[in-house]
Amino acid sequence: MRAHHGLSLATGMALGAVVAAGPHGVRAGTIAQQRGLTPASISRAVVQLERSRLVTRLQDAQDKRLHIVRATAEGITCWTALSETIDKEMHHVFTAPDFTQEHGRMAARLCDS
Repeated sequence: MRAHHGLSLATGMALGAVVAAGPHGVRAGTIAQQRGLTPASISRAVVQLERSRLVTRLQDAQDKRLHIVRATAEGITCWTALSETIDKEMHHVFTAPDFTQEHGRMAARLCDS
């Protein structure tokens, strides 16, 4: 993913969760729970996404210690392109004659190994 979109796997997963949350946004802790990632990992991902102007963070009106993360228009566009790349890669892997070898290559590309 990094080669095509400049995002690590964890950051891409975080962006997907934020986009899926819709215009109301989502708390970072909720993303961590939904995606099975650590709060620290999500925090780093959100900082990267915010620096890239793919999301915004606003203080939660109900709990000032928390932030609501919302996707920007640019973030939604990036997620759409990222989703298309993932779909194409998955299609390629699952229709490849040598599934095992192709699966390994795709996993390496997605994980930036």
